[in-house]
Amino acid sequence: MKAVVFDNYLKQFKNINKYLNASIVNFEIIKFKNGEGKIVLKESVKEEEVVIFSDFTYPLTYKYRGKKRVYSSDEYYVELRRVINALDKPKSISVFLPLMYECRQNALNDGESKDFEMFISDLKHLGVNRIITFEAHGTHKKVESYSLASLFSEYKYDVVVSPDNGGKKRAEEYAKVLGAHLCVFSKKRDLTKIVDGSNPIVEYFSEDYDFTNKRVLIVDDILDSGTTLISALTDIEGATRVDICVCYALFNKGLKNFKRAYKDKLFSKIYTSDLIYLNKQVEKCEFVEVLDTGKLVSEVIQ
Repeated sequence: MKAVVFDNYLKQFKNINKYLNASIVNFEIIKFKNGEGKIVLKESVKEEEVVIFSDFTYPLTYKYRGKKRVYSSDEYYVELRRVINALDKPKSISVFLPLMYECRQNALNDGESKDFEMFISDLKHLGVNRIITFEAHGTHKKVESYSLASLFSEYKYDVVVSPDNGGKKRAEEYAKVLGAHLCVFSKKRDLTKIVDGSNPIVEYFSEDYDFTNKRVLIVDDILDSGTTLISALTDIEGATRVDICVCYALFNKGLKNFKRAYKDKLFSKIYTSDLIYLNKQVEKCEFVEVLDTGKLVSEVIQ
């Protein structure tokens, strides 16, 4: 197996490759002054099984007209297409993308671009055989999406909470592994408006569940602003312990609200994965524990 690893995933891949034992393909990204570029492979991958690793959330920089510029996810997409195009007749191509590109578009209105569908179609057209990720947002069935639930097989919880209906299937997987009860909260969004990049929550409904003296685990795929999780925390009363597990801890609005909730003893810990880039504030935060996914990733790829 040959691994094409972008610079944005070298740290994580080092951990994964302890179990995968793949050889790394040497390649170069060449950037021209106007921002255009190309990719040059330094070795052949003919008749090899190739796996490409990239993290579209990593704030990698490049020079554009003499100034540093941070890669956007769209620009990472272009580099991914280039490297696939540069592969010389491989036996198979797999792409591992944590936090799948554009897959948050699960509620499209008329007249909106279908970027996720175009992305998947594009990769298939380029010859990609497998597209692998964890906790794909929404109900997309065109990628191989895996769960972190198996990492919790030795943990003890009485109740698993999904903070919205969309995460019910995910929560069911955790509940099965833990042998715990399932509780699903619901929220209603205004799909006609976009505020700070998402549809605002206009109503929040919680099941009439007694959490008294229960150990509770709230599970979600993405912690973006944290609004949904904070709403769930305020509705859980009487529990002996409340923890949160999110696959991707973006904290796009910072840690402030969660520091307040932690101080108010609304929760004890946030578990998250090392699948994507985590800024230093998150890594060093006293209530955040980062889960090692190296072995799990290697298993789903093999």
